[in-house]
Amino acid sequence: MMNEAVKPKVEISLNDPAMTMLHRGGVAGLYMTLKALERRYPTQRSRQGNFKWSLSKTSISLYWKGSDYEALDWLFSESFQISSDGLISLTGLQSHSKESQLAIHIGIKNTFLQHNQFFKSAGDATENITIEGLEVPIDYKKAKSYAHQNYAEQLCPIEKLNWKKVSLKFKLLLLRHHTLIGLLFLFDIQQGSNLQQKTIGITGWLYPGAAIKHYAYKKETQFTETRERAIALLYAPVACLYFISPKSRLYDTKSQYCLVIPDIKDLELYARQRQKTANWNYQQFLASGYSDASFRLLTQQSALLTIRQNDLKCCQVITFGQTKWTGFQKIRKNVEIVQIYFARS
Repeated sequence: MMNEAVKPKVEISLNDPAMTMLHRGGVAGLYMTLKALERRYPTQRSRQGNFKWSLSKTSISLYWKGSDYEALDWLFSESFQISSDGLISLTGLQSHSKESQLAIHIGIKNTFLQHNQFFKSAGDATENITIEGLEVPIDYKKAKSYAHQNYAEQLCPIEKLNWKKVSLKFKLLLLRHHTLIGLLFLFDIQQGSNLQQKTIGITGWLYPGAAIKHYAYKKETQFTETRERAIALLYAPVACLYFISPKSRLYDTKSQYCLVIPDIKDLELYARQRQKTANWNYQQFLASGYSDASFRLLTQQSALLTIRQNDLKCCQVITFGQTKWTGFQKIRKNVEIVQIYFARS
């Protein structure tokens, strides 16, 4: 008798017709993270809920046993961490240098995680970087926590127990046993539920620009995604690149931040290509503008032949700049699609 095939809890594919470039970038980010977790936890027993996955060039399948909340909370907490220096530490990019990590931290903070509701700061810090022989101080906000780490609570909403039922059960136990054993029930006030089957509301920290149109009608005017595409968006920061366009006193311009989103068609090849930025220094993450930033991604390898093999010919660039009414908030200044065309030989 043949065993029935186990159905994956979550299955995400690049071929989903509703996927945007950012979604596909997120699938690649999840792929890179799972490859890193394979090295950190080589056996299923060492993972929460015997977590396992199946990877192909275009899709990812996730499997686990037991509580959905506990399994996903383990995955997200292992994926999105914080270094001893207070820098956002992405497991999928663990091999990156200190300067590369600093640029990624500043990039994520000024694109995805601008609002302090989604990024809790542990204070200010300064890192001295050498650029063209000069020591330059780079200021940044240290991370205490950020929204990606606790996203399991959004996918598996916390179930609150009925206090009246808890109180009644507690009193009955006291009367019956004359002990304080009923106090044990108070330790189970909240617990994670199963993975949501319906669509999930998303905001700008997951998808820049996905704002709620009217807070009085929040449910009716917010952007929604399936659980698979929501998980993909969660991992988009891993695959994207971040470039800083420094402020210029000569041209009276303020600092801008370019979020470069690759158009990914092969997860395995892009994961290999993305690791080539691991040894970039801070200066390599500086760009004059969105066109320069996009060209850096598309030509990060030395020969166009390599890009042709990787099938990475297109990317989207979102430029973030300060608003006039506040120096803390940044808005999307520009959104462009940049593509490389190859001449036929």
